[in-house]
Amino acid sequence: MHELTISQLWKFIPYVALQLKEPLYIEGTFGIGKSEGVTQVATANPNDFMIDIRLSQRDSVDLRGLPGLETFETGTPKNKIIVRQAEWFAPGELPFVGNPKFAHIKGTIWLVLDEINAGSLPTLAAAYQLVNDRGIGSNKLMDNVVIIAMGNLATDKGVVNRMPIPLLNRFVQVRAVVSAKDFIAHHQTKGDLPPVAFAFYGFKPDLLHTYSPTSKDTVFSTPRTAAKAWRAWMTKEPEWMREAVMAGSVGKGVTAEIIGFVKIWETLKDYVPKIKADPVNVELPDLAKDHGLSLAYCVAVKLSGDMNAKNAGWIHTYLKRLRPAMTMMAWTLALRRDTALYQLPEYMDYAKIYTEAFSSAA
Repeated sequence: MHELTISQLWKFIPYVALQLKEPLYIEGTFGIGKSEGVTQVATANPNDFMIDIRLSQRDSVDLRGLPGLETFETGTPKNKIIVRQAEWFAPGELPFVGNPKFAHIKGTIWLVLDEINAGSLPTLAAAYQLVNDRGIGSNKLMDNVVIIAMGNLATDKGVVNRMPIPLLNRFVQVRAVVSAKDFIAHHQTKGDLPPVAFAFYGFKPDLLHTYSPTSKDTVFSTPRTAAKAWRAWMTKEPEWMREAVMAGSVGKGVTAEIIGFVKIWETLKDYVPKIKADPVNVELPDLAKDHGLSLAYCVAVKLSGDMNAKNAGWIHTYLKRLRPAMTMMAWTLALRRDTALYQLPEYMDYAKIYTEAFSSAA
């Protein structure tokens, strides 16, 4: 199955759902942002509407509806005949034609079938008809409805049932994968995590997602729990309390790595003023020494977060002395945070020196 990062999914979903008008199935391990990514796309347009249905919590009647008796008259005025027959009454939460709850929606209605492969077989059978026929029985989906389905991997030891092959064949299928770059970009844009977190996952991206189906550990890192751990670290509570939350979110091993990295980061309060005072001659981190590479990463990320029109001169002067990969990383992060930096002469100098960075950062 073709793999896409979450940032790629944000672009891929509208292409498949809106342009190609095909149902899309996204599978991937838990905690990596599948649901959040779909929600972000589905709620981007204020005229759109999102319906989130967790099929693991539904029965087939939740999609099919409930049977009931419908009464109507036929025949002539003098010879009326009362007819009673069984009909399926559609569920009110689904956007079938004639449902007044959705008649006012002018944009796209995003029908999200989450946890689809955790649904029971009867529920999956009903979902198959919904996806394949865009309706169930006589109830048909409105024309402005698009269908997105999501599910976890069968190897994740969760509640997962085998998806019927005919149902899978109706979807365009992709697999969402973890990307430390996406995690950094997303939370940098939100501004909800400290810069040291970006430096940490830039330096050790493998520690963002540490789940292994063969491991007996019940605590491990995922993008979801990683964000939780860093938010706890940002609070003012005693260090032992914050450390306990982190260890309970991402595991003891990753927590130890984070705390060690944070200690290196904290040395920047003395080092950055030295850079500002003499960016040309200040001593660079010694990459041959222990933690030298960690310090270089910390410095690059810290300066990328501080860069603005007033200090870009001395920051750029120093960054040019680092390894090209770190210089490019710092500028990429800075430009992603503040697009006004594109107008600075320091950026033009950077673009001339690092032509490869011009296409990746622009």
